[in-house]
Amino acid sequence: MPVSVRFPADTASIKFLFTDAATDQVTYLKDAPEYDAYIDPPGSGSAGHPASDRKLSSVRLLQVDIAVKDGRSRETGWVFGTFVWKGPPKGDKLFDNLVPVTLQWGNDPGVYDASIQQGWINTELRGITYGWRSRPTMGFMGRANGPADNIRSSCLSCHAGARTPRASIGILDGRFDMSRLYDSVLVKSHVDTWFQNIRGGQLFQPSDPAVSSLDYSLQLEAAIFRMCIACEAGDLQGSTPEVCRRSGIYNRPACNAPSTDVARKQVLQSVPPPRQ
Repeated sequence: MPVSVRFPADTASIKFLFTDAATDQVTYLKDAPEYDAYIDPPGSGSAGHPASDRKLSSVRLLQVDIAVKDGRSRETGWVFGTFVWKGPPKGDKLFDNLVPVTLQWGNDPGVYDASIQQGWINTELRGITYGWRSRPTMGFMGRANGPADNIRSSCLSCHAGARTPRASIGILDGRFDMSRLYDSVLVKSHVDTWFQNIRGGQLFQPSDPAVSSLDYSLQLEAAIFRMCIACEAGDLQGSTPEVCRRSGIYNRPACNAPSTDVARKQVLQSVPPPRQ
């Protein structure tokens, strides 16, 4: 039986997201806080790269995600919220510029149109973070999501899939053609697959073998994956962690570096679990 990770009540997670997009592309980020970061080269997508391939670049604060384990969210156990940095600067120029974008406590399962009840969207951001042809809504059919996130998904939908190993259908990506929103059969299939209210600690896609559910924590999922890849690449020493062997990510008995630098680089370029 899979192990169920269950975070205690009032657990909170806060995540800052940054972008290297120019301010002429995202005008509301003009004068946003800037930081130097080593980032993957342009066009690299989600593929991992050795640290030596990364370049020092300036990035701007884009959004802040907050998740809270809250018993008042009776169907999922979680409440997810997103803030965006919106100029012009005021006050401390950081937190005083964070504007709420969305709040979500459920996925509205069985809702195949825009009649969303288990989330809130800040309509004052229409035309700023959403509301044009390529981004008519924040999340799927009006569900909650952040400006850096997948319009085909929602905050809770993405994180509900946190488990190790990842389900065979993966995580919600770009497979749904947004021009097919008129197709009721496709929409129903998409909603029924990805927008269920899964209780924290329950397993997404329980028919797929799993070592553990991860209670909405994609951060834990990514950490386990990267630990196992580090073991495979020889960056960890000693016995292979049990979770790596049981999940099938790396099932040799000991961490061991590949025989050549080329092979090691291929290991490190394994596609990591994308955020959303």
